[in-house]
Amino acid sequence: MQNILSLFQQNQHEVFLVGAAARNFIQTQNWGIPGVVEFIAAVPRREFLNWKDLPLWGPLPPRGPIPIHVSIEGQPQLGYITCVTPKPSPQEALKKCLLRRGFRLEAIAIDAAGKVIDPVGGVQDLKDGILAPIKGAERSLFENNALDLLTIPKLVAELGIE
Repeated sequence: MQNILSLFQQNQHEVFLVGAAARNFIQTQNWGIPGVVEFIAAVPRREFLNWKDLPLWGPLPPRGPIPIHVSIEGQPQLGYITCVTPKPSPQEALKKCLLRRGFRLEAIAIDAAGKVIDPVGGVQDLKDGILAPIKGAERSLFENNALDLLTIPKLVAELGIE
């Protein structure tokens, strides 16, 4: 993971860890092996793709998240970086991106310094074992993308929610 953080520091842009790795770190203070490591980067995609030494994983998709190599505790992991334009600020761009996620406990991020960003109370949901949609997303969560339905059993199994 250090290789990704260093890459962003060298290029003077912010990157935020989200998804299973962020939840795992909040719960255990250990990165663990989440399977897939997700980042949100406050840098335009075109600019990001011009950086040197990108640890790309496989062919580059024409749009959407960019697959990358991430190493956690010496174990190679698949990672994804979603690039967002940092306007009006990296924090506002991150918040907007987090609010598009379906559930509050998916809308948690950790910055490179280890600070937790939680705009909708996902950390408390994680502690309480609650799987609740982001307010206003309840209806669109299932209407816009049927694959979001698969997120429910995945999160239930991953987090041990009853």
